[in-house]
Amino acid sequence: MKISIYKSPLVVATLLFIISSVPAAHSENIQVNFGVTFRNARLIPLWIADEEGFFKKQGLDVKQVNISGGTQGAQMMVSGGVDVSYDDPITCVVSTAGGVPVNVIVGGTPSLAYLIVGGPDVKSIADVKGKLVGSSGLGLSASRLALLVGLRRFGIDADKGQVTIVAAGQEPERIAGLSTGAIAATVISPEYRTKLEQLGVNMLADLRTLNIPWETSSVITTVKNAQTKRDMLERVVRAILQAHAFIRFYLEPGQPCAGY
Repeated sequence: MKISIYKSPLVVATLLFIISSVPAAHSENIQVNFGVTFRNARLIPLWIADEEGFFKKQGLDVKQVNISGGTQGAQMMVSGGVDVSYDDPITCVVSTAGGVPVNVIVGGTPSLAYLIVGGPDVKSIADVKGKLVGSSGLGLSASRLALLVGLRRFGIDADKGQVTIVAAGQEPERIAGLSTGAIAATVISPEYRTKLEQLGVNMLADLRTLNIPWETSSVITTVKNAQTKRDMLERVVRAILQAHAFIRFYLEPGQPCAGY
């Protein structure tokens, strides 16, 4: 019998405990540079943790640092420019290969949550052949990997020159690129669908339906930070879990998150 995780008594009790627990006041806030490598609704836990005061209750002063793409995210993590980051597990691979081991401390979305979308003149996946398609960057970014894997499922191989992948920025910039014709197609998170339809963008494929094992939007940090900043990381995780509990218990399905 399939049981939803949110209906599990143990999970419900745990989340209720997390959101209702209030830690003792901290005499001094800990400064945290929190990297963000994407801009979509999967950041809502981060925004809620900030706006609802969950970080503050944990004695954290969090500064969000916008990062363009997974490669730069790996560089920022390796250089110490961020303490923790909302990123994709591929950054863990790149950073670890560069000599700085990085771990996931909060798992993210367990699917390839992207739509392949085309400009007004791109009506089908076949129309993408021979054209420019946009990702956030040219390194091992989640959007580039989604394009490579997703298009290959439809018989289009970028490694064979059947399309050309170009750096087109984060999702708002890529949507603008579709509108201006700078790129013919890209991958965009599903929560942008209404906006895309208003712009006349064509929905070519929903990669969630392909059942490709994937993980995105995880909270990551270096192994060194896990060893030397354990208290700070525990507070970050606690605040993020409180935000998830807030979403689960105080927001109805489909209810807009005003301010987020």
